[in-house]
Amino acid sequence: MFVFGSGVLIGTPQGGTPINFGLAQEISLNIATTTKALYGQSNFPVAIGSGTRKMTGKAKLARISGQALGNLFFGVSPSAGGAQTQFGETTSVPASSPYTYSTTFHSTFVSDQGVVYASSALPLKQVASSPATGQYSVSVGVYTFAAGDAGAAVLISYTYTVTTSGENIAVSSALIGPAITFSANLFASDPTTGMIYVLSKDAPTMIKLVTKPPKREIPGSPATKGKAIYIQNCQTCHTAELKGQPPSIPSLVGVVDRVGVDRIRYIVSNGSAPMPAFTDIDDTEFENLLAYLKAPETAYISEAVMARLMAPPAPPRDIGDGLSTRYYTGYGYMNSSENLPAIRPPWSQITAYDLNTGEIKFQIPVGGVRYLMKRGITEPTGSFWPRGGAVATAGGLLFLGTKSDGKLWAYDKDTGKVLWSTQTSAAPEGVPSVYEVDGQEYVVFSASPVTDAFGEDGGPPVPAAPGDSGGSVVQGYYVFTLPKN
Repeated sequence: MFVFGSGVLIGTPQGGTPINFGLAQEISLNIATTTKALYGQSNFPVAIGSGTRKMTGKAKLARISGQALGNLFFGVSPSAGGAQTQFGETTSVPASSPYTYSTTFHSTFVSDQGVVYASSALPLKQVASSPATGQYSVSVGVYTFAAGDAGAAVLISYTYTVTTSGENIAVSSALIGPAITFSANLFASDPTTGMIYVLSKDAPTMIKLVTKPPKREIPGSPATKGKAIYIQNCQTCHTAELKGQPPSIPSLVGVVDRVGVDRIRYIVSNGSAPMPAFTDIDDTEFENLLAYLKAPETAYISEAVMARLMAPPAPPRDIGDGLSTRYYTGYGYMNSSENLPAIRPPWSQITAYDLNTGEIKFQIPVGGVRYLMKRGITEPTGSFWPRGGAVATAGGLLFLGTKSDGKLWAYDKDTGKVLWSTQTSAAPEGVPSVYEVDGQEYVVFSASPVTDAFGEDGGPPVPAAPGDSGGSVVQGYYVFTLPKN
């Protein structure tokens, strides 16, 4: 698979004019080839030949033109008006009956997009009529709530139509006709020189496909029953000691006090990437799981019961309709006792590939790990678990941010030499962007709150102190002015 950075998407309808229909944030290209064994008169292959080939691509769009898509795919021009979304309209449920609220744009209301409590962001459930506490119903832009929610502040989201702005594309079921033909011109991060810069990470992983074990009821206290639920659903990723595999899989040590019951309930029910939702955990099981997370030391499971819980599942069986048992896997990160990859550094590098010659111009470790720096280990280890990439400028610079040490970097894009770095009080993520306003060029980095992935003596993650720049830990965008010379 080949991965490219930002670019422009252009499509050409058959016999038509090329149309620019979007700005691509990231493009990947997969080329697959089958092989054919040539036997002749022999029992074993005498040669292997190339068979059919297939090329597929995928693009993530940063901006898309609805008008261009309408012309390109459906051959229609947009009309005035369209649908708008009112996100998070703030109101409070009336203190007395009737417990109804008419939205600002109820006269052109189209569809409900959900209601959440303003205080907790937890969602209310939509029902057809007669809502109970925590529920609501809606008809023609008028929302009805339960008496139990009287006075509660809520945020309402919905769609409505407008005629004074926007554009609307009407798509009909047309007759089958000629297909649109696309061609792709893919450029490296620096199309003027043919260079592409790849930020890589090394994270040894052991993947095991196992069947999900059936629920097994055991006797004991709520915490003991909750431990059984934890073993069956959570332990694969969060480990037996609840320490997780930071920074990608958080520790659950003291999680109830740190994030609260409502947040845990929401994540278990709805998931939070990369964690999936566990919709099969009912209310009683959740309360037992909560009891275990609050006081894991009080749970006791005998060796015999533990053996039954950990027993291999039954062999795969047909579950109907020709489908076999479903399999799943944990992330299986192979980390050391200090939650670092179980291989020697560097754990992340940036590699400069010359697409004109196929040669590597340079390959260097990028960033470091704050935890190791505190212990006096300063040789280049590379950032642990980087999330993002680099951006090249026409002026010869290469910018990127590293999360595990909270730094921003500028390199010479021809040699890989560090030209500038600065410590931030946050954790840079994503790919930096370069833009220009009134002749002045800027580079912007996105950063999230800093959390050290490594607690004392292998304990849970703890908030990190602000960087050398001082001040409090700040989440947001960091923008720098680039010199004109």
